[in-house]
Amino acid sequence: MKDVSTSGLKLMITSSEPLAIGDLLKVSFHLDNPQRSLVQKRVVVKNISLPYVGAEFAPTETIDKTLGFYLRS
Repeated sequence: MKDVSTSGLKLMITSSEPLAIGDLLKVSFHLDNPQRSLVQKRVVVKNISLPYVGAEFAPTETIDKTLGFYLRS
């Protein structure tokens, strides 16, 4: 993961799997907080500029307490 916000994230993709705008992905990453908290979310691909992919959190996803606190600090 390259960047995270309240609405989505920017990923650096190293896979050769083809992606398309609108694809639904499940991502897992650890925050760089002292607890190295694990975050798992579904995201929708919004733009592709390899090796980077911009994605929004899926409409069914909510900001959990850990991620919300991380983003506010």
